[in-house]
Amino acid sequence: MFDQLPSLISTQRTTITRFGEPDLPNAFELHQLDEVNRYIPYNNWTTYQDALDWYERVQGLRSKQAAEQYVIKLLTKDRFIGTCLVFGFNPQHASAEFGYVLHPQYWGQGYMLEAMTQFTSSLVSCLNLKTLYASVESPNLASQSLLKKLQFSLFKEVTQDNGVVLGKWAKTC
Repeated sequence: MFDQLPSLISTQRTTITRFGEPDLPNAFELHQLDEVNRYIPYNNWTTYQDALDWYERVQGLRSKQAAEQYVIKLLTKDRFIGTCLVFGFNPQHASAEFGYVLHPQYWGQGYMLEAMTQFTSSLVSCLNLKTLYASVESPNLASQSLLKKLQFSLFKEVTQDNGVVLGKWAKTC
């Protein structure tokens, strides 16, 4: 099912392409940053082996059609600025979940709204989705704001084992 997604999605200022091994050094740099990893479900990468292990998991999920990972780049400079992914496709409910991360250097400039507007639109149309989900930790106000701009609604909050409240967001398509 994820193989039906386009390999290239363009916006006015960004391109979104399938993540490949040449993107790994940039992802390694990104996931070493505390502010990037603060609200995602894994720790900072401290060695390049962490990146390699992550990429092996990505490849395993990709081969099972369980997830697809993308890289977001600036269109004009072909510069890596973040990643996004789709996972959790449920054909019975015509639903999936997506996530994203952006380098702090590009926060507050509208890149993620622009990229995720096109990315989510592509997911909905290519996968014939009725519902698209996202999960965001309650202190992550920037992601909550982004989801609201993308017309998502908070439908439930779940307290995780570590005490962190996770907001579950949905958009009916």
